[in-house]
Amino acid sequence: MEKRAKILFVIKWGLGVGVLIAITLALTLNRTVISDFTRGMFYQPTEEMAIIRDKLKLTGEGVRIFNASFPVLEEREGFNLNCQSHDASIYILGCYTNGGIFVYNITDETFDGIRELTAAHELLHAAYARFSDSERISLSVLLEEVYRKNSDTLGEELALYEGSERYDELHSRVGTEISELPEELSKYYARFFEDQDLIVSYYNQYISPFRELKAKFARLEDELKSLSAEIEAKKANYEARAERYNKTVGEFNNCAETAGCFNSEYAFRTRRSEILREQTELNAQFEEVNRLVATYNGKVDEYNQAVAKNEELTNIVNSNAEVEKINEISQ
Repeated sequence: MEKRAKILFVIKWGLGVGVLIAITLALTLNRTVISDFTRGMFYQPTEEMAIIRDKLKLTGEGVRIFNASFPVLEEREGFNLNCQSHDASIYILGCYTNGGIFVYNITDETFDGIRELTAAHELLHAAYARFSDSERISLSVLLEEVYRKNSDTLGEELALYEGSERYDELHSRVGTEISELPEELSKYYARFFEDQDLIVSYYNQYISPFRELKAKFARLEDELKSLSAEIEAKKANYEARAERYNKTVGEFNNCAETAGCFNSEYAFRTRRSEILREQTELNAQFEEVNRLVATYNGKVDEYNQAVAKNEELTNIVNSNAEVEKINEISQ
């Protein structure tokens, strides 16, 4: 009996050592993972944030990092306080700072999905913060490839970032805004999102009103430029023709008052008819210029209404983007 008890004791001790070794290795290799799990256990999201988290369809790794980052929805004052380190010239929708995610609580129905997009974007910042230098270098090669193919979409805002911050931002932008990715990057982002296309759809929902306005601005600017050139050409032609007409009328009146200037009544009436016909054509040309000016000013109104809409939308998302108004042409 004593020998059996001793064997049992040895076996128990052996199991204990095995567990101890496993825990030690886990602590060495997965210190960040364990820290995230531990921290995440204390995270109690609001009902709204829990819904946002569910709508992101995160993987286990995504949920772990998300919870460990204690994401919160913030109103303007609190958000600006927590995200004050961000450049005011950049769209401020959210920030990842001091290990925490802060999301501007935009509830306007025009921007359905914007909070989900922002939460996903900041989650990727949180993930990037956990990578080693070697992991970041490997990612940068893949991200640059995507950037080269999508520079029109990604380039403007990324120009505001430099050095390592640029890759940090590119990592979040690519993962939330670009759907067609190289296979290796698709597999990478699948670590965090079960459906990366869903995340991109939130971005497209958010950016769609701005894309429509941008296209409208471009169309109207082209139309206004073309109309302006046409108005100037027709106006110049009208003014030159009007000057000749006035000179002709003066000569006709002088001739009519001079005995013998017209050698017959027929010659007088013929010349008078020619002048009246010129006057009719000039009046029509004048009306045409006025119609073009009215069309131009109508498009200016349309443009400035779009400017007002752009200002309204950008104010909602706390951006300082602005498009200058265009002045009407006086008739």
